Amino acid sequence: MNRQTLDSYAPLNIGFVLRAVNKFEGALSCRGRASRFPDADGGCERLGSSDAVSSARRKADGGSRMHAIREEARDIPVAAEVDVCVLGGSCTGVFAAVRAARLGARVVLVERQGRFGGTATNSLVNIWHSLYDTEQKRQIIAGLTEEVLGRLKRRDAVTQLSDRGPYAFNSEELAIELDELVTESGIEPHRHRPRALSRAAAFSNASRASRPVSR
Repeated sequence: MNRQTLDSYAPLNIGFVLRAVNKFEGALSCRGRASRFPDADGGCERLGSSDAVSSARRKADGGSRMHAIREEARDIPVAAEVDVCVLGGSCTGVFAAVRAARLGARVVLVERQGRFGGTATNSLVNIWHSLYDTEQKRQIIAGLTEEVLGRLKRRDAVTQLSDRGPYAFNSEELAIELDELVTESGIEPHRHRPRALSRAAAFSNASRASRPVSR
C-alpha cells in the first residue's frame, strides 16, 4: 500500500480504515478500538491525528519491516497449451472462441456449468433482441448472432415475433447448436470446471505430500 492509496482511505469510515491498516505491524493491538490507530512502535494513537497518519504512512513507505509468509513451490497441472483461453461459455463467450478459432488460433473454452449458452440455455431466457436499430430501419447486428439464428431456423427452433423485431427460440436447441458450433470450430471445451479444478488441486496437494520436507 503506497502513500497515495493510504490517502484515499481518509474520507472513509473508521471501521473500514481499521480493516485497511490491519495488515500493518501492530494493527492487531488496536483491533476493535474504533478510536485508535496503530503507531510506529506498535502502540495505539488517536485516529485522525497527524502523528497517527504519519506513522501509518511510514509503514506504507517501507519504514518498518512487515511480516511475510513464504509459500512452498508446488506442481500445477497444465490442462492445455493454447493461444487463447476464453473464460465463460455464454453465447458471447462461444462467439469469441469461435471467431478466434476461425482466425487460426488454438482455443479452449472454459465454462463452469454443464453446457454453453449462459442464461439463454441454463436459465431459459429465450428472447433475443432485434438485429436492427431502435427505429428498426438499419441492421446493426450480424456476424455469429445472425449465423446462429439461421442455424436455429433450419431446426425450426426460432420465431421472429414481429417484422424486424426480437426473436423467441428453443433454449434446448440453442444449447445443441452451440455445442456443434464449438466442435466444428475445433475448440477444446472444458465444462464443469470447478470440479476439474478441485481434481487439479488434489493432484497438487498429493504431489507436495510425496516430497520430503526439510527441517
